Amino acid sequence: NSVRFSRDFVDVPWVCVPEVYRDVSTPRVLTMEFVESFKLTNIAWIEQLGLDKKLLAKHTANAFCRQIIEMGYFHCDPHP
Repeated sequence: NSVRFSRDFVDVPWVCVPEVYRDVSTPRVLTMEFVESFKLTNIAWIEQLGLDKKLLAKHTANAFCRQIIEMGYFHCDPHP
């Protein structure tokens, strides 16, 4: 799933898909790259970083809509 998701969003610079480490993954354990981030619900941190809240909301909504409407293939629990 992550390979397809990565391919579907390769042209979207604000979407980061962690790399899957297949050599240390199993059918029951998925080992992925750690990507430093924060929750989009942490408004205080977003404001401290000086990020545009409306732009973040727009990018998030666009990513969800692209998955659901354009690709017809989406994570079963889309959340920021």
